[in-house]
Amino acid sequence: MFILLIFLASLGVLLLAYAFVKQYSSKNVRADYDKLFSSLDGSVREAENIMGELDDFSNSIKKDFEDKFQEMVQLYNLLEEKKQEIISLEYKKADYEKAEPVILPEEVILPGNKIVKGNKYKRPVSEKIVKIRSMHAEGYTVSKIARALNIGQGEVKLTLDLNRERTGA
Repeated sequence: MFILLIFLASLGVLLLAYAFVKQYSSKNVRADYDKLFSSLDGSVREAENIMGELDDFSNSIKKDFEDKFQEMVQLYNLLEEKKQEIISLEYKKADYEKAEPVILPEEVILPGNKIVKGNKYKRPVSEKIVKIRSMHAEGYTVSKIARALNIGQGEVKLTLDLNRERTGA
């Protein structure tokens, strides 16, 4: 019987120890869970703040990029305009170089107070006049030339008449 009593006493102590450990460990697990949840919640808030800052930063970079792109487009358009001006000047120079000589009166004052006396002086022929002459030579009618060059028929007729008077044709 004594052995039974010792056995029961040790069983009681073990049960008491088990209950204590179980109660203590469930409190610790709950506390650990709360700490972990609190830590995760703080990390999520911090990540959301960082994402907001990244969003603001990416928006500012996007705006800067769009501004620079617009500036680049404007510069490109300006370059294209200047290129067209240069091409136009080259055509005018070519027209001047192939201009037919015209006999001037005894004395003519040109821009810049340059005086030209009774000699031959080249004057440029505009590109439009050259086109009118060449289209007429190819057999185009006055109305077709006017429509093609987007000018009036009267202007085409006048140009052709002046050309006939000058050349005697």
